[in-house]
Amino acid sequence: MTSIGVYFDGFNVYYGGRKKFGREAAGWRWYSPRAISKKTLEYALQQPFLKQNEEVFHLWSDGSIDRIVFCTARVSPTRSQQAANDQNVYLSALQDGNHIDHLELGKYVSRIKYAPLATKNSDGHPQVVTPTWPVMVQDSQNEHISDATFLASYLHSEEKGSDVNVATHLLKDVFEQRISAAILISNDTDLKLPISVARSKVPVAVVNPSESRVHNDLLEGHDPSRDWYMTMPKSCFCESQMPPQVGKWRRPQGW
Repeated sequence: MTSIGVYFDGFNVYYGGRKKFGREAAGWRWYSPRAISKKTLEYALQQPFLKQNEEVFHLWSDGSIDRIVFCTARVSPTRSQQAANDQNVYLSALQDGNHIDHLELGKYVSRIKYAPLATKNSDGHPQVVTPTWPVMVQDSQNEHISDATFLASYLHSEEKGSDVNVATHLLKDVFEQRISAAILISNDTDLKLPISVARSKVPVAVVNPSESRVHNDLLEGHDPSRDWYMTMPKSCFCESQMPPQVGKWRRPQGW
């Protein structure tokens, strides 16, 4: 029987779900990684790209999901105390309810950054804003400076380490022969090389939690006789919700 490990990039899954459902939508955030892994595999096995390929279908339909690794970072309370509290409840519920086998935490960093003010051009690419009416820039002789740049100061928050942690656990489990197949739930192109290396040892599936197709960078070394990829449907989130109460942890309002 194929022993399958599933590796979650928590923030990538969160933002993917938010794109699917909308920023304020409830009913999807309180998902169980263990349940959504099983639902995703069940859904894949029903699709023509697997059902019509007897070799790959047999390999994955005979599999058992034996390991769930969830990689994320704790949200900084300086950005949002409520978001930090809600996330703490969720992560505690995952651990106490046995919805994951391992939680790996990176860091969440907030800092002030500086950058030229920009908008999108007609092709959707960044375009630096230059002075135009009604906001102009003048030099000391009251002459207009048409090529001046507006410098903006802004709060930048990001998680650090999740992609490295996903890659590390994936490769560690592969080389220690802890698993014989892997599912990556992420569309982060930084995972291109570790996925390619893992594919040289075991079958690997890549699932994009967002709306778009899996990025081409993550398909390097893809072998259709054993590997597969797909975009996760909304139903996998909706059908994989934990009970409203998990131990002493209750689903946050709006989740």
